[in-house]
Amino acid sequence: MAGTEITGALATIAASAVTGVVALLTVHLTNRGNNDRIASQLSHEKQIARAELMREKGEELYELASEWQRNISTQCVAIQAVMRGNLTYNQALDLQNEAVTRGKYYRIRLLAQAYFPDITGRLGEVEEKVEAVSKLRTYHKAAYQTGEASAAAAFLKPFTDANLALSEAMNELKGEIAVRVGSL
Repeated sequence: MAGTEITGALATIAASAVTGVVALLTVHLTNRGNNDRIASQLSHEKQIARAELMREKGEELYELASEWQRNISTQCVAIQAVMRGNLTYNQALDLQNEAVTRGKYYRIRLLAQAYFPDITGRLGEVEEKVEAVSKLRTYHKAAYQTGEASAAAAFLKPFTDANLALSEAMNELKGEIAVRVGSL
């Protein structure tokens, strides 16, 4: 009988060991599945947060670009009125607010470089157009200050053309921003 008791005891121990191994394996697989699910969930939440951040920054960039465009257009309209002889330069300067435009530009540049580097080329095109308008404005102001009214009036067509090119470039920039934000 002693042999049967030992065999029964060994069978019980073996059954307990197999049951324990199966239980440990089940717990391991369950934990692994839970870890994978949590990692997937965290990754998904991170993607959603990133998309929301990009959307917010894109909307801010679009709003700033629109405001920048309005400020530049206001300045250009005022200078065109001077070129036509409808305003003096001092009256035109009263209509302008360069500090707002400059501050908005720096924020636009930051947002474009930090969040939307693929539009910096388009922003560079806008900057070139702004520079062209600024040069014509500077040349006109010099002619205006020397009293060369007829020479000052000669700037009207090139200035208007440069302003239209700037407006078109700004609209293209805003269109690109809208596409990028819409694709998020």
